[in-house]
Amino acid sequence: MRFFSLIAAAVVFFTGLLNAAIPAPLRSMPEGEGTDIAMPLGGGCDPWFYEHNGVYYYCYSYGDGVGVKSSDSL
Repeated sequence: MRFFSLIAAAVVFFTGLLNAAIPAPLRSMPEGEGTDIAMPLGGGCDPWFYEHNGVYYYCYSYGDGVGVKSSDSL
């Protein structure tokens, strides 16, 4: 089992070297596409919902903490 761990570590190491030596080409977005996105839920990263006793909670990253909003409907 230790042999396979060493092989996996070597593959990860050499793959990292290869990615550093030959980076993937950057893809450009066509002009005017995908530049204006309206966020219907408001801001915040990593959003998720939770429902408890008929109340919906919207949780999201906010600065160095967590923001929570609640609503009776989605």
